[in-house]
Amino acid sequence: MDELSNLFLKNSAHRRSSDRAADPEMDLAEMLSKIDPSIEMITLPKPETLGYQEKGLREGIEKRRTLRRLDPEDRITLEELSIALWLTQGIVKVDDKRQDTLRNLPSAGRRHPFETYLGIRNVPGLAPGIYHYIAQEHALQLSIPGLEAVDAIAEASFKQKHMQDAPVIFIWAAHSARTTSRYGSRSLRYIFIDAGHVCQNLYLAAELFDGAVCAIGAYDDDAANTVLDLDGNERFVAYMASLGRKRVSKA
Repeated sequence: MDELSNLFLKNSAHRRSSDRAADPEMDLAEMLSKIDPSIEMITLPKPETLGYQEKGLREGIEKRRTLRRLDPEDRITLEELSIALWLTQGIVKVDDKRQDTLRNLPSAGRRHPFETYLGIRNVPGLAPGIYHYIAQEHALQLSIPGLEAVDAIAEASFKQKHMQDAPVIFIWAAHSARTTSRYGSRSLRYIFIDAGHVCQNLYLAAELFDGAVCAIGAYDDDAANTVLDLDGNERFVAYMASLGRKRVSKA
């Protein structure tokens, strides 16, 4: 490893109790998605009303693949998007006592540092643009209207074709203070471990509706952060993935 990588490992090495930050805990409002009252809330189909019971967990795990060949004409339905969001970031319980949330995936200390943004190209019922998932409401808000912003995110991925063709792009933005307020110098390790949890859930969720997922770590950080108006320090794009439809083999 290079010197910078070694430095990161040394500076984030576990030091038992000294690893915990001295800063006060964040309150519940800071652990939830920020709602813009000036933007319409688009309520998603409720998870309990959706089917997707045909496939078992083992089948989903064994069939999961990374798929880059997407058809730009493919669509993802609002119901499919709803179940994918629910299984990747859905809130099972808002815990007022602990001032945090229990969700459908693990997270170090239940800090859940990610906000989910979606680059929507082809979802019937949704206008193209960048959407913010409001987890506590299981709803969306349109943050940046128009295909230009979606194209800019694809451009930031170094023009990877599956990102340019995908009906939906998942973008996970880390709000690092949720984790650093408790775990200090160890936090960045935890944030990237959590990124693996959330993206694996997307892969498994997509198997329910024959979706195709390709996660990427290769993107221009500054460009991606600029599109979402993130500072690149306290808030930054940590992971992205395309979501489309599996191609049916022609006889």
